Amino acid sequence: MPELELLLLSPVAVKTEFQRQHISKELIEYGFERAAQMGYKAVIVEGNPQNYRPRGFQTSADLGIMAGRTVSLPSPECLMVKELVEGALLHINGMVDYSDYEFLT
Repeated sequence: MPELELLLLSPVAVKTEFQRQHISKELIEYGFERAAQMGYKAVIVEGNPQNYRPRGFQTSADLGIMAGRTVSLPSPECLMVKELVEGALLHINGMVDYSDYEFLT
């Protein structure tokens, strides 16, 4: 099912007093497992590259996936993707658009 190829993950946040205990790492890894079980081939996230690169994410723009006008980022490097299946992003490119979500705020 093509609509199940790329999953948008929400950024991970851990309360200050619980940071540095690998909680965010475990949450992210669990998210990868669940996404793969559900049939997703890749995940995309907005966040600090320092937090997500160690988990295997790379800048989405490097793979032809760009932030559209509805995506507000401090820098292009903050939109990142990770393949759950090798080669999954070879045929995925274009613009990320949140206009379907404008009424959720």
